[in-house]
Amino acid sequence: MKNKILLIIVLIAIIVFLIGFLLNYSISEENNYEEKQKFIGKWETKNGLYVYTFYIDGCCIINDDEGKWKIEEDKLTIMLHDGHLKNINKYSFSDDGEILHIAGVTFYKQ
Repeated sequence: MKNKILLIIVLIAIIVFLIGFLLNYSISEENNYEEKQKFIGKWETKNGLYVYTFYIDGCCIINDDEGKWKIEEDKLTIMLHDGHLKNINKYSFSDDGEILHIAGVTFYKQ
């Protein structure tokens, strides 16, 4: 009898843990999706020296180089197909979302 009660308590604890984990993951993914949405599109510096294009599927074009991008823990990571990895710790958007600052460089939404 004690074994059955212990088993039930363990199962309930596992279920509660899984529900909490899934809810936290769902909220995190929703916030991540909203943050990714801000990047989608073509961004260019005023002088046209840098052109970054971000796609919703995680692909990107950085000037003429293709690659993948992701947002994790509020950090932008870009991995170009040539193997070049850019970890960008700091980025920010203007209030209207039309200006993007990446590592000290200012981009304007096209």
